[in-house]
Amino acid sequence: MTSEKSYDVAQRMDAHIAAHLHTVTPAAAVTLATTMTTVLSDSFGLGTFRCSGMMIFNPTASGGTPAYKMQLASGLVAANARATFTELYATNQVGTADYVAAGTNLNSAGSVGASLNNRLIMFTAWVPVTTPGVLNIQMLLSSGAGQVLLYGTYMDVWQVT
Repeated sequence: MTSEKSYDVAQRMDAHIAAHLHTVTPAAAVTLATTMTTVLSDSFGLGTFRCSGMMIFNPTASGGTPAYKMQLASGLVAANARATFTELYATNQVGTADYVAAGTNLNSAGSVGASLNNRLIMFTAWVPVTTPGVLNIQMLLSSGAGQVLLYGTYMDVWQVT
């Protein structure tokens, strides 16, 4: 049996999470191009946000090197925003693991080989917003072909302040 006090705390925590956390998913699988393509996108108001998520990349033709970027759009100003991207795949356990400022490409250390191994790209971003706008998580493939899968690709957005 729970006390009234613990029930109230649980209700308040649930309300806080509902007010400050949401999950973004793509509307469909995203076919990659040789230019940056938006995979995940969300509108940001004023405040500080922490975003984390994953993209599942399924190459369909060998060749090409992926690259990743957090892009500020539609007037979004977040001068000290940073993102980390960590890419994992079977033949090279970590293809890249680094952080970049908003608008900067992070290139993979490995091109897509003949085995067409799927890649998991995990990312986290810290976004201190001073002017509202849109944040895009983007990806490209320099040649070859592939897509980011619909199911399993997501971004959780927490409003910290």
